[in-house]
Amino acid sequence: MKFLLLALLSCICSADDRRSRSTKQWARKIDITKIENVSRVPSQTRDLNYLNGYADPMTDAVVRLRHYNHDRANILYGRSRGDDIELHHPIRHGHRQFRSMEIGEQVAWPVKKEAVVEGDLVLGGLMMVHEREDFITCGPVMPQGGVQALEAMLYTLDSLNKQEIIPGVKIGAHILDDCDKDTYGLEMAVDFIKGSISNIDGAEYHCNKTAVRKVISGVVGAASSVTSIQVANLLRLFRIPQVSFFSTSPELSNKQRFEYFTRTIPSDHYQVKAMVDIVLTMRWSYVSIIYEESNYGIKAFEELEELLGKYNICIAIKEKLVKDSGVAEEIAYDNIVLKLLTKPRARGCIIFGSDQEVAGVMRAVKRCNATGAFSWIGSDGWSARGLVSNGNEPEVEGTLSVQPQANQVKGFKEYFLNLTVENNRRNPWFVGKRTAEECDATGAKLGEF
Repeated sequence: MKFLLLALLSCICSADDRRSRSTKQWARKIDITKIENVSRVPSQTRDLNYLNGYADPMTDAVVRLRHYNHDRANILYGRSRGDDIELHHPIRHGHRQFRSMEIGEQVAWPVKKEAVVEGDLVLGGLMMVHEREDFITCGPVMPQGGVQALEAMLYTLDSLNKQEIIPGVKIGAHILDDCDKDTYGLEMAVDFIKGSISNIDGAEYHCNKTAVRKVISGVVGAASSVTSIQVANLLRLFRIPQVSFFSTSPELSNKQRFEYFTRTIPSDHYQVKAMVDIVLTMRWSYVSIIYEESNYGIKAFEELEELLGKYNICIAIKEKLVKDSGVAEEIAYDNIVLKLLTKPRARGCIIFGSDQEVAGVMRAVKRCNATGAFSWIGSDGWSARGLVSNGNEPEVEGTLSVQPQANQVKGFKEYFLNLTVENNRRNPWFVGKRTAEECDATGAKLGEF
């Protein structure tokens, strides 16, 4: 993670140099004093609640701003009276964060939260804190892949600031959750560009001298290749560097399309070659492939199919795991396993997918009494993941998986194990992680968090 942040800082310097030479105008200066039909919420109304808001004389009702504090604050309405206006920006690093909300709108899940570290140079972060769900935006907390990755970034920032890697400059962070969905991740990434829109050509456009929009200098993430592609297309418009620690799609290697994107993990091209080497070592000539319906899975399948063909290795079954189009039902996973069983000679099966989807496959193997019928070769998206193996130990036994070489971050284990709800207020999802673990031990549904 330290190498990742240093790489991002290097990219920021390069991007800032290019930005300074650019003459393109992205927006025009707006004088807030000329905006009509906006007035200040009366002081007596403000005293009732610490929320700030705006009033629209056309409706004579206060349009309150949504508050993203830990208590998912209530929304109040009142009458208006004219005062000086003051804008609060979501990236301004205070205890309270706001976003506009229409009158009568209900506060819906997910409630937006952010992990904020004050700093002179602010890095954005996009983490996969929650799992995907079909009917709601965010599912249960992912302690291993989400919360740990977020804490690793916070721990590394603390270490860099202690070392004063940039003399006189404190590195801060503004970290958001993409819930393992590309569309939701793109929505969250809009926060990262707001400061760039307000600071065109080095000039700070703000409503008063106290409301300055912080510019995000670079972004760490996302984990998913699909989300990284969406976010990279947005960030490149504003020349904001992006460094991913887990996006492995070969498509992201195209520097013509993703000139501001880089990563600290190798492309799936090398992972595919390693998988084929395993097949050759096992002397298999007939294998099946299961791959997820995403850029990560589809691109890898295309390379697998081509490389296996070169070695005259036949493919028995090709099956997609639902990913981008939603969350599959149990019957979909059962059908995949039943199809695999129709080709008993193809015991070897390559699974190129993410942990949530592969966990569904393993549960289906158990339901179909097919435990021990297959020899799995796993991709880095699900290998060594507790979400897949916990409760499915007999089904995953004997799996040969491919992972990039990774080394432990010195001191992180002690740091992470000593975190408590009381001493880790800066991570708003840490409470959800602890609660999820406790309820998982008692058999409660994790989706409630």
